[in-house]
Amino acid sequence: MEVADKVLSDLCELLPETDGFECHRFKVGSYNKLVAADFQLPFAEDVMAVVVLNTPSFFETTFKRWLQSQATGGKGLNELIERFGANPMQAYFLEKFERVKRDLLPVKAHVIQDFDFTKSRIPKVLLTTCGMVSGAAYFYRPSENAPYIIDPVTHVQKRRMGLSLHPKFGGHFGFRAVYIFPEIHLPAEFKERTAPMVLKTAEKHKEALNLFNYHWKDGRFRDCGDPVERYSDLQLKFFSTPPMARWQLIAHWFDANRSNTSN
Repeated sequence: MEVADKVLSDLCELLPETDGFECHRFKVGSYNKLVAADFQLPFAEDVMAVVVLNTPSFFETTFKRWLQSQATGGKGLNELIERFGANPMQAYFLEKFERVKRDLLPVKAHVIQDFDFTKSRIPKVLLTTCGMVSGAAYFYRPSENAPYIIDPVTHVQKRRMGLSLHPKFGGHFGFRAVYIFPEIHLPAEFKERTAPMVLKTAEKHKEALNLFNYHWKDGRFRDCGDPVERYSDLQLKFFSTPPMARWQLIAHWFDANRSNTSN
């Protein structure tokens, strides 16, 4: 257990709360028991895994600093758009999580990110289940017989989706990845923390799922559970805006960066 604790501590130092990260560990077997075969992780049941999430502070501290650092040497907004396209945040996480893997060596780690899919276009891991199993955030499921709905934005028929709510941040957070340590084993007596239920009644549960499924674009579902820390107005607008249009929302980040560089 000392080795597992040391690895978790090292990971938390590389992904600190001050940079807008949280890390929550669980046994692979605890996750695999809850998911269909297509989503199971191909590791021993006692192998340690850690789900990583972002807190509200990440966007306008860590992500902003990183993106501004990419604009050095006279690079302007158009150059950044050409380089990163619609996914600057995905580029950040690809770089960051691979660097963390290297920094953890000689401890071997596999990382699966929220945008990783199989050839059949299904997620390689269900991060909401990882979050529930690890105790990071309670996952509120729709009822088994819930009817299909028509998405109010895409107008496509789809299943009702479940919602994860963090005990401190409500829906103002995002699961980003899971690290799996195939050579780190947790003892039989290890038990994951229980995710707190922040919605105390069936009515609140129903209201939150309805807000998430029918009104997800306005972000009201994020306030369910009375979070004590929230996304800023800019961050809320960023995530509800089509990807390529998001650049204009943060264009002022680079004006300030150029001004600081010239002083």
